[in-house]
Amino acid sequence: MLKYKNEPYIDSLSIYLENLTDREKEIFLLLLEGYTNKEISEKLFLSPYTTKNHLSKILQKTKMPSTFKLTASALNHLVKNNP
Repeated sequence: MLKYKNEPYIDSLSIYLENLTDREKEIFLLLLEGYTNKEISEKLFLSPYTTKNHLSKILQKTKMPSTFKLTASALNHLVKNNP
């Protein structure tokens, strides 16, 4: 499980996290852990619409076309930068 504040590899994700709000960072990291939109909504006590809205903003800020591409890119980045 990824932990936002306590894990050293979070620094290597800074290119993805730098322009995100704290809530967007939290959602992004849950997405990387494999949570679905519904699961993120339930875990953070958000409406599905609010979660979808946050994900849309994350995609805009990271210039990624989809959550799949965002997740794949971030995980690939982690693997390459954390041998």
